[in-house]
Amino acid sequence: MKILMKDILERRSRIAGISSLVFFLALLILPFLLTNAYYLHVLILCMIYACITSAWNMIAGYAGVFSFGFQALFGIGAYVSALLSMRLGISPWISMWAGAIAAMAIGAVVAIPSLKLKLLPYICIATMCMGEIIRLAVANFTTLTRGEMGLTNIPKLFADGNRTAYYYLAVVMFVLILAVVVKIVNSPMGMSMQAMKDSQEASESLGINISRTKIRIYMIGAFMAGLVGAFYAHYICILTPTSALGSSLMTSYVAMSLIGGIGTIVGPVLGSFVITIALEVLRALADYRMIFYALLIIVTIIFLRAGIWGSVKQIFISKAERFRNRSKEQG
Repeated sequence: MKILMKDILERRSRIAGISSLVFFLALLILPFLLTNAYYLHVLILCMIYACITSAWNMIAGYAGVFSFGFQALFGIGAYVSALLSMRLGISPWISMWAGAIAAMAIGAVVAIPSLKLKLLPYICIATMCMGEIIRLAVANFTTLTRGEMGLTNIPKLFADGNRTAYYYLAVVMFVLILAVVVKIVNSPMGMSMQAMKDSQEASESLGINISRTKIRIYMIGAFMAGLVGAFYAHYICILTPTSALGSSLMTSYVAMSLIGGIGTIVGPVLGSFVITIALEVLRALADYRMIFYALLIIVTIIFLRAGIWGSVKQIFISKAERFRNRSKEQG
């Protein structure tokens, strides 16, 4: 019986590994198949959202820390990198890392007081207020950020604006961030996060330092968000407080995680690609496409509470359970 279950788990891991390899190989080949630069642009946006959503899902889906001001960390990375390049002439390749470090530092400043709170509603409110305060600060500090007029002509990573080069850099960033998330989730720290999410009291009794774990994972996620934001700034080359720090971004991160499957590795990636591509396909419908967005979220919450990928996993697990029970009866 144990051998049969072991075979099932090994087969599942093998299928997941092969599927991931095929997916990443497809990403590498796509620029040779897609001649239209617009399609590459959409895929770059998919990977940007997949990176930031995976970072948020690591914090919320695995550690149970629901931060609703995560878009501010994305925006900080974008603005710091853009301003360092524009005002001081620092190379974007260097300023990107400065933006990521700045986001991590701000994340620490927010995390140390707010994540010591044990009640989830307090954490949600504290992080939400943080995000709005940062957005208002950027919008009103017009001498540096130009407020809602925005920053324009931000230096590019590639002087000629080569879309294919941006695409492959996005692939590298996407793979590295996803690899770090997988590594953390499957590490002892990941086990502490899962225990903390299930029961903070029980995890404390096991000797897990809840506050320290929350702060560490939040700072890692903040660094990822800042790095992605910096890449976004030097790719789009235009920043406004609404586009880089608006609450609608946070709504997108949550929706993509929920639709794909929060608390899973594949879910946020799947949700990011599905939502981004669907909204681009429906762009001709203008604001009416948001009706589709809302309906997709409602249908997912009602019928697929675990999200698309989460529901697939549940079906697989239930089939494995039925197979195990049948084997017990026959044995």
